[in-house]
Amino acid sequence: LSLDPKQREGVDTLIYLKKESITRDIPVLGLIKESNQAFVDYVLKVGISATLTKPFEKQSLVDKVQDLLS
Repeated sequence: LSLDPKQREGVDTLIYLKKESITRDIPVLGLIKESNQAFVDYVLKVGISATLTKPFEKQSLVDKVQDLLS
């Protein structure tokens, strides 16, 4: 899920996904536009499973997804 501290749409989507029983337990990886620790802490509290800050290496993404799926 793409997340930007300056735009609310991604966070609203995350909140919706975590409220719905069918998607509540699915891990969500947040791809964050900029490093902002307060925002990262907030989305972790709301329900994001892990984050990567853009830009990131392809292998970092693959590794993070594998971790979340295991």
